[in-house]
Amino acid sequence: MVIALNLGLASPAAAAQKGVVPDLTWGTSRAEMGRTIALMNDAGVRWVRANVGWNAVERDGPGVYNAGWLAELDYAVGAARRAGIEVLMPISDGIPYWASADPAKYADASGNHWNRYYRPADTAAYGRFVRFVVDRYKLQGVKAYEIWNEPNHPQFWPSGPSAAEYLPLLKAGYEAVKAGDASATVVLGGLSKSDYGYVERLYELGAKPYFDVLAVHPYTTADPTSCWKSGALPSMDAFCAIEQVRKTMVAHGDAEKEIWLTEYGWSSSPLAPWSVDETTQATYLAKALTKIDSYPYVGKAFYYGFRNVYWLDDDPSDWQANLGLLRTDFSPKPAYAAFRAHRPAVSAPPDQPKKKTG
Repeated sequence: MVIALNLGLASPAAAAQKGVVPDLTWGTSRAEMGRTIALMNDAGVRWVRANVGWNAVERDGPGVYNAGWLAELDYAVGAARRAGIEVLMPISDGIPYWASADPAKYADASGNHWNRYYRPADTAAYGRFVRFVVDRYKLQGVKAYEIWNEPNHPQFWPSGPSAAEYLPLLKAGYEAVKAGDASATVVLGGLSKSDYGYVERLYELGAKPYFDVLAVHPYTTADPTSCWKSGALPSMDAFCAIEQVRKTMVAHGDAEKEIWLTEYGWSSSPLAPWSVDETTQATYLAKALTKIDSYPYVGKAFYYGFRNVYWLDDDPSDWQANLGLLRTDFSPKPAYAAFRAHRPAVSAPPDQPKKKTG
């Protein structure tokens, strides 16, 4: 007889669905939202990553919600859903003063002062906010929630990246999402680069039951088809390090879970370090989309961002200002055409499980 051995490798599957990180929830006008959604549909966007800022929604105290901000968020999510676009909702981007564990926070006559990225003092408070978000947006068909953003990066974990500190937050977020919608997908907060060391530590600490999808942000300054090592393993700065993250998941019995790239991209800032020109941005994006198709375990890939950050006004010296497929005036860069032209196909796993006869 023929016995197929399960080696923990994904079976052939549809290639990753195309997503982007737009500015729908960044305070843009409704007219701009309309232009954005029309262009996303034209480009074949299937998913958007639309963040919810805790500080913006629940700034003034537990259970005190900003109705005006929620109305704008409702409109943005509703507009995307009416256009047939799925929504991944990260719940991060700013902790209210009252909830922050920042040891340096203080209040004076001019107001409250704190690092809004500092982790919450009470993970239960975060869990309650997550539950509020899920209860509200499941009604609009949101089915995926991301717990924090880049917890392995000092900007977003100012006390110093620590898997041990992040795990209680992940657990609180997971339990809150599932309590609100048992069928929803919980995405681990997208890690800066393909940080397989941080992933390993999370597994060692027992994080496996508290996420359905693992997310990374495989930014690189290089061609995504090039691969280089740091010691015996791929460098986390190389696009190919996604493969090492996958190996870590498989080693811990998590082969059934997908990886989502909840951010990736290249900046076309002409004067900033670590940038490329607009033609190279398009070339690298096209190569990345093809490379992503070769990974059957990558379920979604969100390019960052859809439009240049509008308040930075295409600043040529600012790396973050020019990551978009569009300029701030909505004119397309060559990268928009590259993204639009890509049609994901059925992918095959890089290594087929071997068969044993006997």
